[in-house]
Amino acid sequence: MRQRRSLSLSGSGDRPFRVIMKSKPTSLFVPSLKSTSQGGTTVRIASRQTDGAYCVCEMTTMPGDGVPLHVHDRDEEFYYILEGAYEMQAGGEWFSAETGSIVVIPRDVPHQFRNAGSVPARALMIFRPGGFDELDAEMREAAAAGKLDQKQREAIFTKWGVHFEGGS
Repeated sequence: MRQRRSLSLSGSGDRPFRVIMKSKPTSLFVPSLKSTSQGGTTVRIASRQTDGAYCVCEMTTMPGDGVPLHVHDRDEEFYYILEGAYEMQAGGEWFSAETGSIVVIPRDVPHQFRNAGSVPARALMIFRPGGFDELDAEMREAAAAGKLDQKQREAIFTKWGVHFEGGS
């Protein structure tokens, strides 16, 4: 795992600045999942493993399930459909993303998706920069603590730059 070192130096005048020295990038190997989830997201590569450059998640979506119209104002999303089919809308355009399809959604583009099939669908998702995995972890922690009401959900989404049309 890479480590970050920071060094504070004096800038011009009285304003300090920070220099971040990243360690040398390393290769990553992620073995296959032993089993897929019954619905939800599994983090495959965490943001901390990439110095925050990106994160990779695998999503399983049950038939009829999906995510309503929303926008990410800090990250781009890349989807590679592993199994099944998703009905997706991005930027006002509807399309069917089937096994083997790739979908790229730039930041600030409203989008939504749902599993349009009769079997679970799976997608590999890449978020650039990283952080979506941390949003997911925050949601899980709040739920486990019994504190995930609507107000808390909206606060977490807002913190990570995800905004739902008409609220979350």
